[in-house]
Amino acid sequence: AEPFSVSALIVFLVLILFSAIVEEVLFRGFPMQRLQETFGPVPAVLVTSLVFGWAHAGNLSVTWVALLNTF
Repeated sequence: AEPFSVSALIVFLVLILFSAIVEEVLFRGFPMQRLQETFGPVPAVLVTSLVFGWAHAGNLSVTWVALLNTF
């Protein structure tokens, strides 16, 4: 095993942060705002949450509990 690397940890954390920001923009940004204007806040949250959960259905070792939690 390789020794602990602070620089590798920082790179990993930056990548995870960037990924989370991109997901928020894609699912909670423009699409949710347009759905909210058209159908209201509750349907907008439900639809974007359903699509967000479905987008994670291909994750490794995914279970229905994990998908429900992601939804």
